[in-house]
Amino acid sequence: DGMVQIARQSGLGYADKSGELVIPCKYDTGYPFCEGFAYVIKGKYKAFIDKSGKDVINLQEYQDADSFAEGLSAVKKDDKWGFIDKTGEVIIPFLYDDVNWFSEELCTVHKGGKAGVIDKEGKEIVPFIYDDIIAFSEGIAEVSKDGKSGSIDTQGSIVVPIQYDSVSECSEGLIVVDVEDKYGVVNEEGKEAIPLIYDDAAYKFSEGLLPVEKDGKWGVIDKEGKEIIPFQYDKMRLFCEGLAAVSINKRWGFIDKDNNQIIPI
Repeated sequence: DGMVQIARQSGLGYADKSGELVIPCKYDTGYPFCEGFAYVIKGKYKAFIDKSGKDVINLQEYQDADSFAEGLSAVKKDDKWGFIDKTGEVIIPFLYDDVNWFSEELCTVHKGGKAGVIDKEGKEIVPFIYDDIIAFSEGIAEVSKDGKSGSIDTQGSIVVPIQYDSVSECSEGLIVVDVEDKYGVVNEEGKEAIPLIYDDAAYKFSEGLLPVEKDGKWGVIDKEGKEIIPFQYDKMRLFCEGLAAVSINKRWGFIDKDNNQIIPI
């Protein structure tokens, strides 16, 4: 949101991208700006402020709050969570023991020890039958039940069978899964795209590539499972803007997609 947090002895404040202090360092706690608002705390005072530092929503009546996502913020009152809009009006009542954030117009909420999904009007989209549900990504969310994981779509239909030890978020149409510490990839329909033959894997595809581990070394595969970068690194991160961080003997550098060291290890 174009603002960075600044901490000084006097407290926490905010600067713009040029480093100029815009909001004085006076808060005990402050969260990053999201959708133009930041949640700040000073003593017993709690509020959302805008980028000028003006208080826009007083949160004194609430026990806690979360950042805005898709126009709504989760707030806690009498040990239950609900949601307010950017005017401070309560949009979804205080019914839930715990909540996630809205993503793709949907939100995971918890009640009575189980997880379900609601829309922005508070309508139940997925019943409270799962142990946990992670936020939606590309229309698919990870669910867990009785110690196993799978995925559902936005209507609550199971698209990846609940049979894996873990299931990642959907990214670029693909989902990383594992069974008994062997990792592979399935597609949005739950069909195996890459066999479960790796000892570890990054949590998602990025720029068409996935870092994976085999026999203690990391390399990179593409969406067909073809080895793009050989298994030679001790650790590795996702590709971002054409580069990935890699490590050998605890020294880090950056490589491109042709395995050229752009920043030497």
